[in-house]
Formats: sequence, structure tokens, C-alpha cells
Amino acid sequence: MFTSQRLGEVYRGLGREAEAHELVRAFKAKNAPAALMEDGVTEPIGNTRVQQDVAVTLFDFGLLVWGQGAVLPARQLMNQALYLDPHDPYVLYFTGVVEESMQAYGAAKRKYAAVRGDSPVGLAAKIRLAEATFRDGDQKQGVAMAKQLAGGRPDVQGVQRSLAEMAFDSRDYAT
Repeated sequence: MFTSQRLGEVYRGLGREAEAHELVRAFKAKNAPAALMEDGVTEPIGNTRVQQDVAVTLFDFGLLVWGQGAVLPARQLMNQALYLDPHDPYVLYFTGVVEESMQAYGAAKRKYAAVRGDSPVGLAAKIRLAEATFRDGDQKQGVAMAKQLAGGRPDVQGVQRSLAEMAFDSRDYAT
């Protein structure tokens, strides 16, 4: 998903908007879990600075390290990427996911909350924020957040799945 999103940004930076939209549409069609993938761009690819390039490199390497199961080094690499580019929505989101996998829910919630809602991972971050809130012990607030998201986006299966998992985990079978 991340690679397809970044390639779409490259297409947009080259003025190939239709190809960018088609790439995202085709990826979503073949990957049902990617329904949360938005078709937006935060900044044209040609406007990066050296600092942002280094941040992306650290982040990409952090993802690879995390994929190999080395959670703590991945966390360190991603936090270095955040230091260099503190507003990158992908870095914020995936650093939150790594924090959450370490049960560092407070840190995860701060990362998810910092993701701009209009970013390509904005909705996914809101869902993860509700889930992290739930897992951090505030089940009532987590469920309320998920219900609010479900009311605004009843077509998104990820929101419904999240709400169902919270209801099951809290043994609220009526929800």
C-alpha cells in the first residue's frame, strides 16, 4: 500500500494525475484491506528537502527492520525520521503502529492524533486512535470514537470491523 501511494505521488509530481488515480483504484480493487487508502497527496514529490529525503530513507529502513521482527531498532529509526520530518503522515502513522505493537499506547495515541485528517492515512489513523484508546483502558471512549467514525463512514469495512472487535473484546454482544 505504501509503495503504491508513493508511486501515485510521483505520478502527480510529474503531472500524470489520471495515472495516479488509476494506480490507487487498481490497487484497491485487488486488495480489499486497502479500502482505507485515500487518493490524496500531501505535498508534490519534487518539493522535498534533503532533510525530508533522509527522513524517508530512515523510515523505509525502519519498515524493513520492523518487518524482520526487530521492533526496538525499527522504533528508533522511525523516531529519528520523525525528528527530521515531524509532520509526515506516513511516518506518524506507522510509528504509532510500532508503538502500539509494543503496548506503548500513550505514545501511539499521540502519533495517531498528530496525523492530519485529510492525509492519505488520516482515516486509518483515526481508527487506530480509537483502538489504542480502547486498549489503553478507556474502553468506553474507544468505542464512542469508533461509533462516531462508523456513523460518518458506514461504507468503510475497517471502521465496522474495529467497532465489532471492540464490542467482542469488551463482551458487549448487543453492539
